[in-house]
Amino acid sequence: MHAALTVACLCLGDAFQGPPRLAPRRALRADGRNAAVAAVEAERRPLAARARTLFRFTRPHTFVGTAVAVPALHAYAAASAAALLSRACARSVASALAPALLMNVFITGLNQLCDVDIDRVNKPHLPVASGELSVHHARLVVGACLVAALALGRRSSAPVQRVLAGSAALGAAYSAPPLRLKRSPLLAALSIVVVRGVLVNACFYAHARANLAPRARAAAAARLPLVVAFFSLLGVAIALMKDVPDTQGDTTFGVATYARRGGRPRVFALASGLLGGTLGAGALALGVAAARAAAPARAAARLALGAALGGVALDARRRAARVDAGSGEAVADFYMHLWKCFFACYALLPFVR
Repeated sequence: MHAALTVACLCLGDAFQGPPRLAPRRALRADGRNAAVAAVEAERRPLAARARTLFRFTRPHTFVGTAVAVPALHAYAAASAAALLSRACARSVASALAPALLMNVFITGLNQLCDVDIDRVNKPHLPVASGELSVHHARLVVGACLVAALALGRRSSAPVQRVLAGSAALGAAYSAPPLRLKRSPLLAALSIVVVRGVLVNACFYAHARANLAPRARAAAAARLPLVVAFFSLLGVAIALMKDVPDTQGDTTFGVATYARRGGRPRVFALASGLLGGTLGAGALALGVAAARAAAPARAAARLALGAALGGVALDARRRAARVDAGSGEAVADFYMHLWKCFFACYALLPFVR
């Protein structure tokens, strides 16, 4: 897929104007020169190194999150193993996953283009901020992914078209002028929760249910609100945690975040507590469901899932207790672990019955 993106990028041309300058040029002149030198050196690197840079540009933790969510929601909606392994289900996954991944690259790539100067302070390792990927080529990637995602979406279902349109609109509103919702902590958090908690789960779930028999569709629809609520709470934890390591750059460029207002330790404690509480509540709910199960086999399965989710919750709390919230690097490492918990929840989702 990344090879296809590269070819498309070379054919598309500029799709976006450059990101707005967020600080006086004098303050960033040295960084700009370093990035320019890095961009020249990047042109001379082997193809494999360029491919790794392009993959890093996708922000792999979000890319993998989408790649895990779409098949997991199909598996959760499937009435049986036979339905899950059918060709119809495979086609359904493919028709949703390809445009979803492309849209993911558009959203994360646009954010990097609009935040180049901030990222040179907060995340200097990112491809555009470091100069490994030039702004010109990043624009091509972002434009190609948007066009390809929408084009593929037109050939898919109405729910897929809705999640693509909604994600694109909120992603652009979050990062780009004139709205640039990231300047408001509340609106920024709501954008993330709506996409990761509501749109992704509701729309891809509806798309998956289209392959099921009517009775199975009704049963699957009844479980949807719990899925949306659970992943929305995880989305809140992500929205709070993501800015905790970045207070230096956000302060420099006047970006308002909860971490700046409340301080790193307080917001880290809130986000990590929400993560552990959400996972723990899920484990408890599975335990209650096991007690109410009519069949012993189903009760045992729910208990096993509850134990697994409880283990994830306890591990997250132990890790959080060891984090120095004043260290941006330590918090950033825990933020990556939060995404691993996110992946684990989707991996367990198909077995929740």
